[in-house]
Amino acid sequence: MKQLQSVQALRGVAALLVFMGHLIALEKIHAGRETSLTEFWASGIFGVDLFFVISGFVIVWVGADLPQTWAAARRFSVARIVRIYPVWWVFAGTAAIAYWLTNGAPWNVERIGEFGREHLLHSFLLWPQPTPPVLSVGWTLTHEMYFYLGFAVLVFAVPVRHRAIAFSAWGGAVFVGALLGLSSGFAGSLVELIFYPMTLEFMAGGGVAFAIKSGLRRAAWLSLTLGGSGFLAGFLSADALTIGVPNLALEWQRTLVFGASSALIVYGAVALELQDRLPRLLVPSTLVAIGNWSYALYLCHVLTISLSGRLVYSWLDPTQSLSVGMFSLTSIALSLGVAAATYHALERPVITAFKCRRAS
Repeated sequence: MKQLQSVQALRGVAALLVFMGHLIALEKIHAGRETSLTEFWASGIFGVDLFFVISGFVIVWVGADLPQTWAAARRFSVARIVRIYPVWWVFAGTAAIAYWLTNGAPWNVERIGEFGREHLLHSFLLWPQPTPPVLSVGWTLTHEMYFYLGFAVLVFAVPVRHRAIAFSAWGGAVFVGALLGLSSGFAGSLVELIFYPMTLEFMAGGGVAFAIKSGLRRAAWLSLTLGGSGFLAGFLSADALTIGVPNLALEWQRTLVFGASSALIVYGAVALELQDRLPRLLVPSTLVAIGNWSYALYLCHVLTISLSGRLVYSWLDPTQSLSVGMFSLTSIALSLGVAAATYHALERPVITAFKCRRAS
């Protein structure tokens, strides 16, 4: 299936948003500041919501028409495992080594305590646990794997003609379970993972894919405009954690504002691309390339930013603007370099080898 350039560009946007959010947060730590340089990029973490919607879209886009067979469900599952785990193990292992070198144990001793081995096992398997994995950004991958495996069950159990209805029923069950309080602010158990409100963002992306596959392509520009405006409005106000709905928990706020806005953005962008109406200006090749590297960038950037902080601020005064600029440039260059190298040297070869083996 032809790669959608709009989706790759949006992946690049999501990765850069998360990168900037963490760059500002980690800069404060390494510089020893009491406050961040700016609060503007604090909302960059909501790039994760765009990632979730894109993941839901892509999985339904490529998998909704798979035949209802065990072989199809198995191939789908193995493809997602091959896509996720090898790169995850590289960077999770790197984080464990970094902890070991600095703290004497391959995990955060203060946070994990005596359950370190169990924590590492759950981390590498991406199984839910009460604390984030050894590489903290991996909490999102736990949600990704749940969605992938849940969709594989749909492929095996539900005929193609009924798959959209079953998918909607799954989303409805998540919604009801979340309303009944079966989840919490962090999915620390399997039940909490199954009914986590932000799973609805995957569902929204999948709904967009079902709609477009059915032939719906109308109001693309309106959807893109409304989605972009909603995301920007939430981005600019999220530092106050109100987003117009102050009585809701943050995970619900994210889903209602950033999840819904991201779904409109993805629908509008893909619909325009399929109609050859998407301006090239909105999908520059550089952004598409970063979208290709986005998974590696997402996993490596906390490590590379931290390394940059240790290198730069160990010999430059963090109170000087030149030092901050050097830290920022080093972080950007190192993160993009590691992401590109990982994509070309590991991620793409592994995926290509798997496809060749499956074809043979």
